[in-house]
Amino acid sequence: MAQPAQQQCPAITYRKMSFKDIRAVHEIEGESFPSPWRARTFFARLLLPDHYGYVAAADDRVVGYVVYRVHMRTVHLQKIAVTKAYRRRGIATHLMQMMLDLVAAQKADTIYLQVRMSNVDAQEFYKRFRFQLDHIEKHYYRACGEDAQILMRNVVIRDDGA
Repeated sequence: MAQPAQQQCPAITYRKMSFKDIRAVHEIEGESFPSPWRARTFFARLLLPDHYGYVAAADDRVVGYVVYRVHMRTVHLQKIAVTKAYRRRGIATHLMQMMLDLVAAQKADTIYLQVRMSNVDAQEFYKRFRFQLDHIEKHYYRACGEDAQILMRNVVIRDDGA
C-alpha cells in the first residue's frame, strides 16, 4: 500500500521587521485581533528608537511577528501573532524566546503585557513562559469594554523561581 506524500513545511527564518513587512504584518494582525492596529501604527512603531519588531518568514512570506517596547529596564510586549495557517508549529514560542533573549541582553528587568479576559489560549501561552497575573484592568479594551489581565514576569528567572 502506498504511503501518502508528506507535505513539506518551508523552513522558518527570523529577522528584524522592516517597513516592507508592514502589509503582511497588518494582514496577520487583522486575522488575529478583534481590534487590530492600523498599518500606520506599525510604521510609527518602527520609527521609534525604543520599539522593536521581528518577523518569522516562510519562503520570504511573513507568517508571524512580535513587537515590543523597552523603556529603561521595563519591556512592554505589545503584539505577538502568527497567521492561522502556521499556528501550533512553535513559531510564537520561538518569537517569544527570541524576544526574551534580546531584552535580557539589553539588561531589562521586567516584562508586562495585556491580554483579553476571553483569550484563554493566549493566557495559557503566556503561563508557559511563567507570566503571572499582576492585576485586572477594568474596561481596558475600549471598543468592547472587555477587561484585560495585566501579566508580568522577570526577564531572567532563576531556578528557584525568583
